[in-house]
Amino acid sequence: MKKAKLFIPILGAVLGLGVYAGHANEISRKAASTTEQSWEVINPSGDLTDPNNYQPYSGDIATLCPSDEVLCGIKAENDGAGKPQMTNELKSEINSGTPTSHVFYRAEN
Repeated sequence: MKKAKLFIPILGAVLGLGVYAGHANEISRKAASTTEQSWEVINPSGDLTDPNNYQPYSGDIATLCPSDEVLCGIKAENDGAGKPQMTNELKSEINSGTPTSHVFYRAEN
């Protein structure tokens, strides 16, 4: 009987830790998959809210786009198809015509 009294709480603790570790791993995977990345505009006179008008940019988009005249890049999550995910908030920032922490401009050539 004493063994059963010790075994049940220990088993509960082990199972609880297993569930916690699995949940923490899932949260970590979700965080990694929702990392923003930089996207460069392909055609600045095209539709700036069209995900097909962007290509991945591997450098610092703020360095590529250091001014405030022509939209040249954005930071957004990957939509899973290799394009930026255009949320309503991001579209609103793009349409505002002002640089934000997600929308970057360069000097007009």
